[in-house]
Amino acid sequence: MRVNSSESSMNEFHNHPGLTITRRLLFVAALLFVGPISVAFFQYRVRAHQGELTPDVVFFWGMDSLPAIVAVWLVMRSHVWTSWQGWVRAAIYLVAFSYGRILFDATQERWIDPESYIHLPGTRFEDFARPAIDTLMVLMMAWLLTPIAMICLAELSTPTEPATRSRHFSIWGLIGFVTLAAIIMGWVQLLASDFAPQTNYSNASTAKALQIWLGQYAPMHIPHLLAAMLIMFALTKRWWWALAALPAAILFDALCTQLIIYVVKQFNGNAQFGILSNANLNRWLYITGRSLTLWSALCTASLLGVRPYFGRRREAPVEPEPEVSPIDAD
Repeated sequence: MRVNSSESSMNEFHNHPGLTITRRLLFVAALLFVGPISVAFFQYRVRAHQGELTPDVVFFWGMDSLPAIVAVWLVMRSHVWTSWQGWVRAAIYLVAFSYGRILFDATQERWIDPESYIHLPGTRFEDFARPAIDTLMVLMMAWLLTPIAMICLAELSTPTEPATRSRHFSIWGLIGFVTLAAIIMGWVQLLASDFAPQTNYSNASTAKALQIWLGQYAPMHIPHLLAAMLIMFALTKRWWWALAALPAAILFDALCTQLIIYVVKQFNGNAQFGILSNANLNRWLYITGRSLTLWSALCTASLLGVRPYFGRRREAPVEPEPEVSPIDAD
């Protein structure tokens, strides 16, 4: 069996070194500048409306969902952890993400009070408060996504992909899940110590911080991560599946978020969920913004050759080999 020549040409195009470098540079640029651009527009619109949260402000607020994109990359591109080049690439992305959050904070402070932020971003210890908090969010999202990804990869892989099933639903995946939990606990302890910049965790115990995170914040990220898996599954199908995945992800995210808010409030009536606790219109706008960012990032990655490798139920088109008669074979 020979793979169709058009499929082979497409694979060669996606594996071209120039395209590989381009998509990695685009990812670094997105990690650095998407946050500052979104918060600049956010502050501009807030100032124009005297602090009122207009629909476009809420929408752009939701579009700042880079932590989810980084978490998806760390978990779904798990093969990068098998080589030192992959570790270097992951470190570069995490550094770009961290400095992008510093630029996010600096842009916001400049809009609020231009006179108070006159130094180069990243030159003061306090500048690392936001990346410290957002890195914890990335770790938490990756921890939540790990079992979700393991189950999806095991259940959605085709019967002809036994290697995919065994590689991800294995003892190593469980070890990674436990190790990531240990890293999260260590990170929370660091934030609560005197060696970290001043954050909301500085005056809280490790147990209290974990209780708040696991009881309020973590459940609210589960619908977003499940929507990411839905989008990735759709990207393995025909092109119109990808278009349908956006409204499906928004609807799925919104309904699951509403369900989780209801369940959590049954156990903790004082739980607060920020913008997601607001009126239905604001909640839908916020969820639409974050789903659009996630969908755009995954579609761009797919167009540039980074595709999910589960759920491909349609086999690649093949060309039949010419039949050879027994006489010709002799």
